[in-house]
Amino acid sequence: MRNVLALLSFMIATALMAPVCVAEQAKSLNAVVSPVAQGTSDEEMRLLELKRQEEERKRKQRIAKRVAKIKKLEAEMAQTDSLIMSLSDKMSAIEKDIDQLYEQEDAARLKLQGKLALFNATAMQIARLERMPLEAMAAATNLRSGYDRKSVVESGRKSLSSIIYQNRDDIYKIQEIRMQRQDKMDEIEGLRHKMLAERKSVQNLFDKQVELLSKDSSLKADLMLKAQQTKQSKTVTDLLERYEGRDDYLPPVRHVLKKLPVKGQVVEAYNQRKPSGLFSKGIRIETVAKEPVVGLKDGRVIYSDTFRDYGFMVIVEHSDGSHTLYSGMEKSSITVGDFAPAGQVLGFMSPNKRPELYLEVRKSGKTIDPVKYLALN
Repeated sequence: MRNVLALLSFMIATALMAPVCVAEQAKSLNAVVSPVAQGTSDEEMRLLELKRQEEERKRKQRIAKRVAKIKKLEAEMAQTDSLIMSLSDKMSAIEKDIDQLYEQEDAARLKLQGKLALFNATAMQIARLERMPLEAMAAATNLRSGYDRKSVVESGRKSLSSIIYQNRDDIYKIQEIRMQRQDKMDEIEGLRHKMLAERKSVQNLFDKQVELLSKDSSLKADLMLKAQQTKQSKTVTDLLERYEGRDDYLPPVRHVLKKLPVKGQVVEAYNQRKPSGLFSKGIRIETVAKEPVVGLKDGRVIYSDTFRDYGFMVIVEHSDGSHTLYSGMEKSSITVGDFAPAGQVLGFMSPNKRPELYLEVRKSGKTIDPVKYLALN
């Protein structure tokens, strides 16, 4: 009986001590696992940083490849431009030759003019003698017979033959000048067709360049994010300052317009005093409802949204460091990150009766008279 009681006491004591042992073991395990867990977190941070660096490296590689392709297209376009200029110079030289040939023909014809008058007078006199009755001819001249008339007519014909023979070189020269001129005109027509083909080739290369410039989705995403951030800017100057320091590549401008971006008339000039007492930093163009608005110069769209009291506004940046700003449109047909060649529709005016487009040009933080800017284009 005592042995049984002793065994029960031992079992109860062991059971009471078990939670303490388990807690001690758990505590011991936690002490061991915690450093490992902490080490894993650092490893994850390191892997995330490596992933970020790899993505940045790939992004730069992608940009470098895209820029290389764009520059290759630029080189091809420059080469074709050079060929077009050469063709244009040849055409100009040939046109001068054609003008000189016209002058030479006029001089040769003038030289023959007096002799041709003599030729025509002699021919008419012979014709009259041949048709005149003998009686009338005898009364008007000293000729008394048909034999005498025949000899006079033959003499006149010999005179005509002599005139033709004496001036045949001048006549041949005129004919030769005309043949040379026709050859020159055929040559210039061939050059014109070749130039048109080369211009079409340049346009195809430019279209490929535009496609590359609008293709990079990551660049578009960056610009869209930047546009959302800059929307909170207080002024256009502050907005544009947020875009400074970017390394986005833009090719040299190839196309520009020398006319207003929308049909209409200027109702507010640059630097004109407004009713508020402030001076206008751009120009206002009164137009008609839903009129399309086009870009003035090749460039990339960096902003396309409403902004403060400007209404809907589109800003295009150009490779020369200038920016063109268009506001007052109801909507835009392009998005941030798009490359917009000169003449491309940027948006449409509101359906109001007399909507006004506000156009502003900026460079190096300063505004420029848009009218003078167009003249410089």
